[in-house]
Amino acid sequence: MHAKDSIKHPDEIFLDGKNFSFYIDSREGLEKKYTVLREHTSSGDTLYVFVDNLNYGKQVLSSELEFDDNIVEKYCYNDDPWYCDNHYGALYTWSEAMALPKVCESLSQEDSRCQIKTSKKGGHQGICPDGWFVMTVDNWSDAHHDDYGVLRSSLSYAGDLHTYLGLIYTGHLQQFGKDTAEYEAIWETAYFWSASENTSSDKATAFFTYNFMYRQTDYDRFVSKRNAYPVRCARIVEEAE
Repeated sequence: MHAKDSIKHPDEIFLDGKNFSFYIDSREGLEKKYTVLREHTSSGDTLYVFVDNLNYGKQVLSSELEFDDNIVEKYCYNDDPWYCDNHYGALYTWSEAMALPKVCESLSQEDSRCQIKTSKKGGHQGICPDGWFVMTVDNWSDAHHDDYGVLRSSLSYAGDLHTYLGLIYTGHLQQFGKDTAEYEAIWETAYFWSASENTSSDKATAFFTYNFMYRQTDYDRFVSKRNAYPVRCARIVEEAE
């Protein structure tokens, strides 16, 4: 069955009765839903995470070879905007997700154009709204080890509704060589970008989850910065706030 035929209404993807909060992204005026992922981090603060993959920017096609560093550019699975607009969210290359120039897909953070900036309250903002940052490897690790079920949605976890983040297997855009790209692995895998680089300048860390006959596995993986994966945004709030 095609993914479009089996998608549920977004409100059915998440745990029934789960309390969500809402945030207005001033860039587009759109309402974003978020939830508490971790009541208390190691510093005693609270970690909040968007419940949807980010969908922000101008769509470009997978065949596009010219890019504009002055705007945020996104891919939609199969070059179909339906996927961006229906919970799957957009797919971004690493440099795009980090709001860095395209050239940073082949350069390391040692180059002044490609430096990642973190703060006391979290990671690198990238293309997330003000006050939010791209989820870090540690954030994903916390979610995975705290409660296996908080990661997935009822669409991807054998119907289990114990789900806070509503992850589904979005697939991705895989780059083959310089000029060839192909969408693949929808309903099979999902990668989510982090700001962490490999020692190799053309690779970065993504949180990886896959489903093979409902045997889920989650771990970090070094992948090409030129591939396009979804992004989740998070924020840390001190107890006093």
